[in-house]
Amino acid sequence: MYVRGQCLNLNSYKILLDGLHKRLCKGGKLKTAQQLFQHLFVNSYQLDVKTYFAMISGLCKNGLFDGVMILLLEMDKKIIIRALLERNENDKAEKLLREIISRGVMKL
Repeated sequence: MYVRGQCLNLNSYKILLDGLHKRLCKGGKLKTAQQLFQHLFVNSYQLDVKTYFAMISGLCKNGLFDGVMILLLEMDKKIIIRALLERNENDKAEKLLREIISRGVMKL
């Protein structure tokens, strides 16, 4: 994504997501935050706990606890996928990734 001709890096996205959490999630515009988070997830940004927390917090504040549980589980699965790939367990990693996609948390 580009803003004023500049390509955003992960730190820029984290700042945007944090701002979305503070302003939009509380203002009932969670959809924009979800779209940004999905963009980061799909484009393989290395999301950290703070980034996940911003999204989880927004979901909680909007009473979307099923989404919170899904996100927590997917966060754990993403960690597992990385570990499987590092150990050349590509088939297992692909199976888990397909499961995440089929649940609609992530799109190709």
